[in-house]
Amino acid sequence: MGISRPLLQVHLRRLTEARLVAASLELSADGKAMKYYEVVPFNICLTPDTVAAAAQTLALDGTVGGGARAIDCLRDPVGLMQPTVLY
Repeated sequence: MGISRPLLQVHLRRLTEARLVAASLELSADGKAMKYYEVVPFNICLTPDTVAAAAQTLALDGTVGGGARAIDCLRDPVGLMQPTVLY
């Protein structure tokens, strides 16, 4: 995937918190704990009102309310689901 393992774990944790993926622990044959992730079916409804609300949180310098870059929020499914609270 081209990203480090710790960064992947951060993204998986955020996706799990947003309920876009589900995590489960299973024991392998040798007794080692294995964590598996699967995509949870979801539907994001993007309307002119949600786009307008998200646009109001953007600053002219390319940051969002909490200082995150706008491009990062576009990659964040949580930002799309809750456009007024991007971070």
